[in-house]
Amino acid sequence: MQFSRSFVLTIALVTAVPATFQAKDCDSASKVASGFFTSKMTAGKAAAVVLFAVLYIRLVTKSTAKQRVDRTWTDYFLKLASLLNVTQIGTGDYWNTFDQIIIGDQFKLIDKATREKDENGLTVTYKDKAVKAYPSGLMGYFDAYIMQNLKKLFEHFDSLKKCDGFLGSVSWE
Repeated sequence: MQFSRSFVLTIALVTAVPATFQAKDCDSASKVASGFFTSKMTAGKAAAVVLFAVLYIRLVTKSTAKQRVDRTWTDYFLKLASLLNVTQIGTGDYWNTFDQIIIGDQFKLIDKATREKDENGLTVTYKDKAVKAYPSGLMGYFDAYIMQNLKKLFEHFDSLKKCDGFLGSVSWE
């Protein structure tokens, strides 16, 4: 596992975000989250931010899984328990297991278009989505079920803010 590129991006992100982020520019819903950055940055907070960013960047930059990971909960906990054996931390098998269990694979959808000719001779295009890679691992599931849904939710909030004139005098604060 290689963290060299991810580590530099993470350090740049962690040092840039708290310096340019100001809570007064946020709406009230995000002031709670901004308190994490605007309050005193302790070593524990900094370590948590760096660790999360490194793991997330590794998840996003990782190549797509070639096959779906099918494992039972028993297999998952056995592999997770094998990570507790820190005497093997320098081996490649340990880091491959860490990569599978903690980071995993990102959920990826692709757009698929199928063209067919109907009975009248017209070409009809059917658009659909297909799953290219299923999520696995702790960060993969976190991204698939939390981060991607939050992204969709914030897109809805942005569209509601654009409709502010249509909705009348709605207060977003």
